[in-house]
Amino acid sequence: MMSYYRMSAQIICIQCFNQNQPISTGTVNHLINGGFEAHNCSPLDIICPNASLYACDIDNWTCTNGGANTYSQVVDIAFSIIVEGGNAVYMGNWITRPCAPFINDTSCITMNGCKVEGIPTGYPINNDVGYGGANGVSLEQNVNGLIPGNTYVLEFWAGGEDFGSFVKPGIFGIDLGFGNTLLRCKATGDSPIDIGTRYIIIFKATTVSHKIKFTNWGHICSDCSELVLDDVQLYTIDELSNAVSHCNVIIDPDPDPDPVDPISPVVDNTLIIPNLFTPNNDSSNDFFEIIYSGNEDYALEIYNRWGARVFKNNDKNILWDGKVNNLEDTDGLYYYSLYIGNEKHTGWVHLMR
Repeated sequence: MMSYYRMSAQIICIQCFNQNQPISTGTVNHLINGGFEAHNCSPLDIICPNASLYACDIDNWTCTNGGANTYSQVVDIAFSIIVEGGNAVYMGNWITRPCAPFINDTSCITMNGCKVEGIPTGYPINNDVGYGGANGVSLEQNVNGLIPGNTYVLEFWAGGEDFGSFVKPGIFGIDLGFGNTLLRCKATGDSPIDIGTRYIIIFKATTVSHKIKFTNWGHICSDCSELVLDDVQLYTIDELSNAVSHCNVIIDPDPDPDPVDPISPVVDNTLIIPNLFTPNNDSSNDFFEIIYSGNEDYALEIYNRWGARVFKNNDKNILWDGKVNNLEDTDGLYYYSLYIGNEKHTGWVHLMR
């Protein structure tokens, strides 16, 4: 099962999948130690410097905020299912109030796809400064070497402790530098049949360095789980599995573009990409026909303005006729990603009947 949430600004969209296995494989992770395997901890050692029982650190990650009573820790299979390596992080932080100054009031929570909404300003909040108060407890890493303007994918697995007592989903925050987005974590425990959530967050880098920050404020109800986190990856959009819709990866241009001049732009001497076709069965310009006379590998993907892929092929002789599942698609702008050898060309084409 997959759910989806389309956003604006620098986060393009969020997708969530009820599965433990990775979405994409063979990626180059821009994060270091995303599986939390490198550390100087024993199981259940507390990782936050503000905690009175602070005992150890996770390499390349920093635990911030929290308080003297915070119990965020490294865990193993005795505590939770582990989807990558032998360790995960449990962000334990006692009890929070997500909606009002009363424990167990979760009435404000609504879901929009994968994203939690309805939380009032100033919430969630932990009323006990021993657990970080309004800031909760966070685990963060600065990721360097990004290219501003390029699109990246943050993928991670979220679960939660169970023990037969915390059977309802909790809430946690993720901040990529654009403010907290609230998501849900469901109880997984240590049974191999338990299924957590794989999240995909597609975003556009604004600087060469982004802070990836997870925050937990505590149990949102007496039988709600807290976050267990594992297998955090940050990779380029080109490495995202083809089984996943890229959502609105190609950002809409000016919503009222200038009238299209039906001229085929020439990219080079071997490649001509038209910007208009008219699939009205008049035997003239009925197909989106890219003319390519080279011998490099060829792959074409076409998306509508909402980011759904409507056409894909690896054969330059197979042309798009403006249909999806044998039904005529609507007039308007469509966006293409054309891969020829090691080069990628992107742009738009106007379908006009």
